[in-house]
Amino acid sequence: MNTILVIDDERSMREFLSIMLEREGYSVVTKDNGNDALDFIRNDDYDLIITDIKMPKMSGIDILRESITLYPNTPVIMITAFASTEVAVEAMKLGAYDYITKPFNVDEIKIIIKNAIEKKSLLKVFTSFDFARNFECFSLGSVKSPAPEQNLLPDSKKADNSS
Repeated sequence: MNTILVIDDERSMREFLSIMLEREGYSVVTKDNGNDALDFIRNDDYDLIITDIKMPKMSGIDILRESITLYPNTPVIMITAFASTEVAVEAMKLGAYDYITKPFNVDEIKIIIKNAIEKKSLLKVFTSFDFARNFECFSLGSVKSPAPEQNLLPDSKKADNSS
């Protein structure tokens, strides 16, 4: 079962998200502030983090920075009632998976959550392969070219290229 950490200083939002997510089959942990949430984030790699942006003491942006540092493959969805282009751009540049304004469409957020968790699952599978050992010509993000002295053309093509 996938576990989602929900961080919001508004009790009603925490409860709403918790009920909705549990009905979708997720395990949910809720926190009402960033400091408590960071203690949990430091001790466990969640499948997804959903955090409000504007909270007392510690903002969602601070949580995003810390969680991306600790678990770069864990998606973080930012939610806010106070939408601003500057904050949205900053969140996305820092690595947020998505930025959603309150009130949000429930069906839309369900799809975003499902896709975020699927992405993390795929990243787990992808990074678990040892490409260097299993496929000598591949490395993450690039394909290594054969050594210049290796001509991989068939013998008939080698003669054509020598002219």
